[in-house]
Amino acid sequence: MSLTREPLQFQDIWKPYKPYAADSYTEGVYKQSRSEAIKRRHIQGNTPAQINLITLDIDSPTGVMDVLESNEHLQPHWVSEGANGHVHATWALSAPVTVSAAGREKPRVYLEATSEGLRRRFNGDAAYTSFLFKNPQSPAWTHYHSHTQPLRTLGGISSALEYEGYMPQPEWKRQARKDKTVPGISRNCDLFEELASIARSNARHYASCPDGAAKFSSFVYDTAHELNASMPFAAPLGTVEVNAIARSVSRWIITKSRIWQGVHEPKWIEKQKALSARGNAVKSAQSSERITLARYAYMQSGGTLTNKQIAESVGMSVGWVKKNWAEIKSISTHC
Repeated sequence: MSLTREPLQFQDIWKPYKPYAADSYTEGVYKQSRSEAIKRRHIQGNTPAQINLITLDIDSPTGVMDVLESNEHLQPHWVSEGANGHVHATWALSAPVTVSAAGREKPRVYLEATSEGLRRRFNGDAAYTSFLFKNPQSPAWTHYHSHTQPLRTLGGISSALEYEGYMPQPEWKRQARKDKTVPGISRNCDLFEELASIARSNARHYASCPDGAAKFSSFVYDTAHELNASMPFAAPLGTVEVNAIARSVSRWIITKSRIWQGVHEPKWIEKQKALSARGNAVKSAQSSERITLARYAYMQSGGTLTNKQIAESVGMSVGWVKKNWAEIKSISTHC
């Protein structure tokens, strides 16, 4: 097989506006125009906000045959092989998955699971992040293309993997964290989710400070690199990827999030206070009702119920009973 013009053109699917690219990792990876980047050996496949290309790094000497032969339902769109036999296989999705703060969690999780299924199916490298991959149009590689494959859907890939028994079970990600072998896209999403949670918790403080946006962005960048070093990854993400995730989180919160904008909107602040007060009132009423039920159960037993039995009677913990024991007992003595 050889590089052949095909109906599905790579540059029509390739999304980054100013992608990172390099001929050699040791010489540095830099942002470049699309026209310059497409000349490089290694290029950024996806934007920080969306993923529409799933790429595997396959080190097996039979990697090309594995992904292209006897594989009708899961053939990739582009396969590039280096002189060392390492293969990058790429599947193009018909609809990109948003992985920024603006996206929903379920599609991200579905993407992670499907990518992990592909990795298992073709024995891909679990440490590969897919940030940069072998340029399907660079003459530095040997290329094998699937000429007639339509764009894939996540559902279609997932169904084929499910049929062959390669889709991971729901608990795979938790086990991967425990074993410190969190793979590919999952590492990016894990870092993103943890960073976004911390950033949202601290956004209001910075929004009310002079020069808050710059200070907040610096905080998010520093936190991103600290998390990258401390999270249980088999190998940390690269600096470029961490910076891209930090930029996505900080930019979205500053420009789109009501957490940031609401600090300067009195009506929004009053609304949040009212919602908080309403929630506290509901919690207080629920707590009083449970205490009353606990008191009644305790009285009916003649004072013989243990803390555990009282807790089970109202669906609470033993700790909750101990915390409210004085009130339960004082109420019961007045009845």
